[in-house]
Amino acid sequence: MKALEEAKKAGKARFLGVATHKNMVEVMQAAEEAKIYDVALTSFNFLDGASLHQNDTGTKTADAIAKATAAGLGVIAMKVQFGEIGMVTEWLAITGEVGKPSDEHPKKRVEGFSCRRSEVSGRRLWGLFRSRYPEPEWFFARFFVLNYCPLLFLDASGRNLTPHKLQPSERELLVAVCDRALRDSVECLSPGRVIGVGNFAAERAELVLSSLAIPVGKILHPSPSNPGANRNWAETAVRQLEEQGVEL
Repeated sequence: MKALEEAKKAGKARFLGVATHKNMVEVMQAAEEAKIYDVALTSFNFLDGASLHQNDTGTKTADAIAKATAAGLGVIAMKVQFGEIGMVTEWLAITGEVGKPSDEHPKKRVEGFSCRRSEVSGRRLWGLFRSRYPEPEWFFARFFVLNYCPLLFLDASGRNLTPHKLQPSERELLVAVCDRALRDSVECLSPGRVIGVGNFAAERAELVLSSLAIPVGKILHPSPSNPGANRNWAETAVRQLEEQGVEL
């Protein structure tokens, strides 16, 4: 603890953080009580507030996060994947029971890790990273992946509603919150560069981070609805990253 405090005072570290994959409630409480940490990274399930692979209840986890944030501790949810179950279970080695929300959509039942559907965008994005970094720790030691909007909106038929498909009044409220979260995260992490996956993410980043001295770039979105992504997307993404000075 003393060494960490001295490193921060000497300017060798801007922020002190703690990360946890287990016992989230206990670690969050300990981090808050220590009074030296600036941020805590924890695995988190946005569906019900409970971890994907622990037995802590959503209420306990939510209470611990609320207490930590009230005390000034930043909280970042990590290991939130792009929807590709295979990458979560095989690459990150996360398994367990996924809880269901109380108002589960009748057309989109939560199947957890037993779901057999594969999400193309996630498979392409995380597949590229996995091909370069067999161990996920190696990748996350260099990169941080942030979801601009970690929420899922569905219409009555169960069709996915991306932000641009929402009503203007709803979209404005959502974007305001997501913009603030993006800026807060970037200010906390202080990355050397921000890369938007797709035009929308890049445009929001350029707008929100315009006053910060952090370059913003982009790569092609891996969605199959994007014609350009269906022709060697990984090769294109690597080339775009290299052109921006980022080597995987």
